[in-house]
Amino acid sequence: MLGFETILLGLEGAEGLTLEKLVEEQLLSDDDYPTEVSLGDDGTGQAAAAMGWMHVNCGISCHNGYSASHAFRSGLRLQIDVDQATGGSLANTDALETTIGMAATTLRWDERIRIVPGDPENSLLYWLMNRRSPADLRDQMPPIASRVVDEAGSKLVENWIRALGASDNGAENP
Repeated sequence: MLGFETILLGLEGAEGLTLEKLVEEQLLSDDDYPTEVSLGDDGTGQAAAAMGWMHVNCGISCHNGYSASHAFRSGLRLQIDVDQATGGSLANTDALETTIGMAATTLRWDERIRIVPGDPENSLLYWLMNRRSPADLRDQMPPIASRVVDEAGSKLVENWIRALGASDNGAENP
């Protein structure tokens, strides 16, 4: 984990410093701040866990809509807005719309498909997160602060990608 923020602190199972505790101790400036958030599904039954992991590990620090972000030019958006973290469907989020069936737009990975529904082994995102390359950090994700593959996170994303191949969502996103 490279940082923390609203979704991370408000998801079910959050421990230690949580949104609820921050509100309870009046440490937030907004009196009407939600104390819990929940990620919905995309029809696979696997999306919330995988998208939550990618949001925290990829979207907060790099793959977001902020122009100052180093990964901004890639067009990959894995950050989930708090407004989308209401327990409703994740189907229309930037995180899904920029990944499923979408070709990478960077010179290095041009034309590689970010997420191939049902096929994690041929999904660029899964390939990068399961690789460590000391010779060229561009061949792994995240490229910094990580020398070991997060096996638990990898399994969440693998299960989600496999489920996309069997769901209506995967069929709708070529």
